[in-house]
Amino acid sequence: LELRVEGHCGHSTFSVHKKLEFSAGKFTVEITNPMLWWPKDYGSPNLYQVTTQLLRNGQVVATREDLIGIRTVELVRTDTTSIEKPGKFLFKVNGVPILCKGSNWVPADAFHSRDAGRYEKILAMFIDLGCNILRCWGGNVYEDNGFFEICDRNGIMVWQDFAMACAIYPQTPDFHKTMREEAISVVRKLRNHPSIVIWSGNNEIGYFKGYYRLFRDTIGGIVHDLVPGAFYEVG
Repeated sequence: LELRVEGHCGHSTFSVHKKLEFSAGKFTVEITNPMLWWPKDYGSPNLYQVTTQLLRNGQVVATREDLIGIRTVELVRTDTTSIEKPGKFLFKVNGVPILCKGSNWVPADAFHSRDAGRYEKILAMFIDLGCNILRCWGGNVYEDNGFFEICDRNGIMVWQDFAMACAIYPQTPDFHKTMREEAISVVRKLRNHPSIVIWSGNNEIGYFKGYYRLFRDTIGGIVHDLVPGAFYEVG
């Protein structure tokens, strides 16, 4: 078996061909002078069309298409802040400080199955307002890839909460197992979207017994394992 990965964005292209020795593994793709993904009003939200093909004896047996943005994100923050010593909480994308102009994203419809048909129209209003970041609120549902694809194309950053808000949650082994499975599923599905600049464990949940075990160790551990280098706030 062999793996072929090819990508292009404007004049920038890359191609890698690797022989596979095992059923799982990883390798690094180097791109010279890449076209970077930028937030709205800071540059073009460049996206690479990436084609990955699995070959057996030179014949393609499986193909996958992805749109991937290349960018760095840094969260600059101080632990405490006061009037005398004002702190910082800001994002840098590709080394550039970003003035975040944003809003909350809440369920668009009481019947979630109708949301996908409304993404374009609703997000167009945020774009018209000059927003460059949306916070997907913890009392929300997880939006589908279509939502994030629009954000990717338009340079809208996303602060993604896990769907827990304003409640005290069980600390049983079964609940932790369920939340672990949920976090793995959500992160694996959404992690390649360049628009997601930070993950957050919850919304407005008090510090109850087991708080850190659930949000820092269980959910935070999943984010750090599956998206190395991503920023995660306990909540």
